[in-house]
Amino acid sequence: MGAPVISSIRAVYGAVWKYRTFMRFVADRQLAASVHRTMFGRAWFLLIPLAQVLVYYFIVVVIFKTHANFEVDPIVTIMMGLMHYALLVNAASFAVPAIQDNEGILLQIRIEPLVLVAIGFWKSLRISWLAIIAFFLLYAFRGPAPGPEMAAYPLVLGAWILLCWVGSIFIASLSVFLRDLNRLVPMLIQFAMYLSPVVYTLSFVGEDWRHLYLANPIAAGFALFQWTLLWEV
Repeated sequence: MGAPVISSIRAVYGAVWKYRTFMRFVADRQLAASVHRTMFGRAWFLLIPLAQVLVYYFIVVVIFKTHANFEVDPIVTIMMGLMHYALLVNAASFAVPAIQDNEGILLQIRIEPLVLVAIGFWKSLRISWLAIIAFFLLYAFRGPAPGPEMAAYPLVLGAWILLCWVGSIFIASLSVFLRDLNRLVPMLIQFAMYLSPVVYTLSFVGEDWRHLYLANPIAAGFALFQWTLLWEV
């Protein structure tokens, strides 16, 4: 039973690899079309998350006055969380219509549906790398001195990308049967952010609740990001 399943998985991912040039071409064209004739062009992919950083900084630090609860500059913590969380937000938003809006293509062309999901995921990666680079520019000036924990960052980032990819497949598949997902996903993603240490540190969560809290894979992922980059656990 295991051999046919493994063979099917290999065939599906083999199709994704076969169409990799096509996927990049379509993703790049769609991204370019989304900002065509706008004043700032692709800079919007960075300006939007930067605006979110300023909004949450104002809410968390200025309004609620929680500056003393952060061991690192709050703007670094908030930007680290939001810039990495942007990958999940973008991956989920592109996954919902990936299969649902391209049913006509699947009826006309023999192509694995996973290829369409991969196109959306590639777009989310293309957008998110700008945000992560912007974070590291700020990190270089305002962040703590790098420690040995930072060596684990590539592994944590890789695990986060894998989690977002698996989530994209799940959301795209479920959206075929549940059309309401295009309205539910944005709310669920926002709710998940508040249940994870994205705009606050893990130290905000009481010790009695921390084990249950970290059962959330998104929360666990950002706890690892904070450990590798901010030395906070």
